[in-house]
Amino acid sequence: MKMGREFTMNVQIKKFLSLAIVVTTVLLIIVNAVPTTKIKKVDTSNMCDEIPVKLVSLNPYIPTNENFEIAYVLGDKGNIYVLRCIDGKYDVDLWQPEFWDSVEITDLCVGYLMSYALAIDKNGWIYIWDKEYEVGSRTTIESKKEEWNIKRLDNIPKVSDIFATYNQFVIVTETGNAYRWHPKECQCPDIDEMEHIDVKLPILKVVAIENELLILDQSHVLWSIENGISKCLQKDVCNIVQGYNGFAAQMMNGEIYVHHIPLLEEGYEKTVFADKYEASKIVFDGSPSLLSVSGKAAVVCMDGDKLYRWGRKGKRAWFGVYGGNEEVYEAPVKINIDKPRYYTLIGKDMIYIDSQNNLFVMIQD
Repeated sequence: MKMGREFTMNVQIKKFLSLAIVVTTVLLIIVNAVPTTKIKKVDTSNMCDEIPVKLVSLNPYIPTNENFEIAYVLGDKGNIYVLRCIDGKYDVDLWQPEFWDSVEITDLCVGYLMSYALAIDKNGWIYIWDKEYEVGSRTTIESKKEEWNIKRLDNIPKVSDIFATYNQFVIVTETGNAYRWHPKECQCPDIDEMEHIDVKLPILKVVAIENELLILDQSHVLWSIENGISKCLQKDVCNIVQGYNGFAAQMMNGEIYVHHIPLLEEGYEKTVFADKYEASKIVFDGSPSLLSVSGKAAVVCMDGDKLYRWGRKGKRAWFGVYGGNEEVYEAPVKINIDKPRYYTLIGKDMIYIDSQNNLFVMIQD
């Protein structure tokens, strides 16, 4: 009898242990399989009382949770800061203050493939410099400080607006003329040697597809500039945003068209945008306002306060081992944060300024 009771007890213990192992395994799979979102506040104490107003990615390939300098931050008093991550802590610091002393910057821009950045000051002077990082480098090599070649371009008339696409700049002078420039080196040609653009001013947004420029004007008309010819493509365009060498066009009626950004297009209805570009159409019930895209993700603000993202998820993990396949959201998902005053995407991560002028990094693991 005693041996029978011991046998029965051993069987029950084994069943309990087996059940415990199964439950633990399932919990581990669930925990590791669901991508997580982390929000990190950036220490902006080095900005003193200056407010961040614009964010510009240094390199679209830099993960925001790595030990790198991530983005330029433009302050409302005209100073340029650099946002960086060091050992998981995020802060900002003045960038090259010895050069920018007494210079008040009003705008800056950086393209995807170009290794240069442009800025303009309150007097209309334009500046160019090498970005800190080699473009497209997966290891991201930081340039040495003495190699940064910041200079003012005195051979260009005073400028009112600058725009960067993935492979070229568009410059608008104070006299009301617009030009395109494919920079191959910091040496800038005279303005007469640049291609003059015949388009209605002011310009709201610019993107590029190879050598074709798409320019959105203040009347929400989208123009194509190719081989020196201007052509009206589409009316009622609310916004257009560069996503590597593709674009996302945001319409006044709530439709969003995505062209040549595979991780944003997957799973959506294919159509033709502007009678020219094969695109995926994403329809929202509401009015879109802010839109930001990268090569891996997109975030749109609807009806002034609701944010949705789609595109690339974090890779699924099984016991800490990550698979090699990209995953995309089956449908846009809501982001549960207050409406940001300004935001941009770097890869699948989001950097934003909230209504209290705080700076945050949202990391999609």
